[in-house]
Amino acid sequence: MLLDANLTEDVPGDLSSELVIIGAGTVGLYLAAALAEAKKASNIILVEAGPRVASTSLNSFTSTSVGKPHEGVHLGRAAGLGGTSSLWGGQLAEFSHADLEPPGAVWPLSYEELQKHYRVVYQRLAIGSPASMAFYRQKFGGETEAPGSVERFFTYWLHQPNFATLYKSLIQSDPSIRIIVNLTANGCEFDGENARFLHCKSASGRNLRIRSKRFVFASGTVATSRFFLSTQRDGRVPWASNDNIGLYFQDHLGGKIAKVSILDEKRFRDYFENGWVNGIKLQPKLTLSRALRQSLPSGACGIFAFDSSVSENVGNIKRTIRGLRSGLAFSSATSRINDVFAVGRSLLPIVSRYVRNRRIFALFDRSVMFNVQAEQIPIASSRIRLQDADRAMDGLVPVAVDWRCDGREIDAIYQLAAESDAYLRSRGLAELSIDPALQRRDVAFIDSLGDTYHQCGGIRMSASPGTGVVTSDCRVWGTSNVWVAGAAVLPSSSHANCTLTALAIATRLLASIQ
Repeated sequence: MLLDANLTEDVPGDLSSELVIIGAGTVGLYLAAALAEAKKASNIILVEAGPRVASTSLNSFTSTSVGKPHEGVHLGRAAGLGGTSSLWGGQLAEFSHADLEPPGAVWPLSYEELQKHYRVVYQRLAIGSPASMAFYRQKFGGETEAPGSVERFFTYWLHQPNFATLYKSLIQSDPSIRIIVNLTANGCEFDGENARFLHCKSASGRNLRIRSKRFVFASGTVATSRFFLSTQRDGRVPWASNDNIGLYFQDHLGGKIAKVSILDEKRFRDYFENGWVNGIKLQPKLTLSRALRQSLPSGACGIFAFDSSVSENVGNIKRTIRGLRSGLAFSSATSRINDVFAVGRSLLPIVSRYVRNRRIFALFDRSVMFNVQAEQIPIASSRIRLQDADRAMDGLVPVAVDWRCDGREIDAIYQLAAESDAYLRSRGLAELSIDPALQRRDVAFIDSLGDTYHQCGGIRMSASPGTGVVTSDCRVWGTSNVWVAGAAVLPSSSHANCTLTALAIATRLLASIQ
């Protein structure tokens, strides 16, 4: 059931439930759906700060970027039903052994346990059981050689990336779930370690409170830190003295690191064009081998970026198709007809490639670039902190995202470029012209790389209350019935989109809150 907090006839001033989930975005809706399917709760309320249709409009009022410029603070997250899932393409990527097990690792769970939860997420999102990377490497180009210092891996794409659309029937018809939009959680009332009430304010200025037995914060990395920092300032919460809140904010570093000269176009396409195998859409990428990754302080992966005279038109068409599938609209039908005409002669090879091979024909009459997505080394000085400002209209203090990088990420980025060049040359596929600054391992090269809208950290899990904010099962230290779900709890970010791992951790959390 979808309700609007601005309407008194929809939402009274006092409510109660068995469970409150703060955030009706990717993780919040996933948790609600899993609980409803298992019939583990008959009265769930989701509190969503944004409106019925998710947008980025609230970001400028709630946060700002300081330190290294971070575009994703304003452009890469959305408030409203479906949250940031309304913006992304639906790509899922696994973390690796080395991400959880390097020297000095702070993850309080094993890689084998994480793998178990990945499999549950695949089933719940209708991906099924992905095959091995070796199987996909053989399918994409017939590669049978043993991986060397770099190897191809594959990310998976959801059929429906917008979780508001994915769970539409649940939202509309499940009587056990109430989703209240235009309602911001801005306080929590405790009896010792036990949270009793969640205090909220509607977009129209109404104050509400919700009594519940359990509370799960799944409102996204920045918004979750904002709540915990704002309520910490009041001093009447169990986390009042926890100095770790907001620390270790991370994002992936992304940008161009090399130009690509193709040596064998047919084989290069077979290796690196996107495609489908057994109904799963895959994207091939290159990453550091497990052995090489373990010798470095961070990880990285490489993606080929194709530029064509009609790239913008193709992008427009893709966004329109994605928008129609998600229930969103991006522009007029007339402009999309013009895009189709602009693509023109390219349509035949695109259609032919798809029909014959279930592959997506890449257009690159201008250039091919090799882009990096690099893991940021977690450092405490990269943080989310309160601004020196009064509380906003929603009752919370605006935050500043002070994004900073260690600098040693340059080692993994250089190794990825150099070893990828060797990999491509050895197979006769292509060769890379690596950026000169990167070849010199100039730390200033990090400044040329931007964020990739993959925000995580700030509420990280830990083995002890002195080193983090939540326990290994994501319960907030010092509380008995408050949890945090989402990428905010991740101690590190791997080289990959964090959504799959955030959902896997949320799956693990289900055992604690049921």
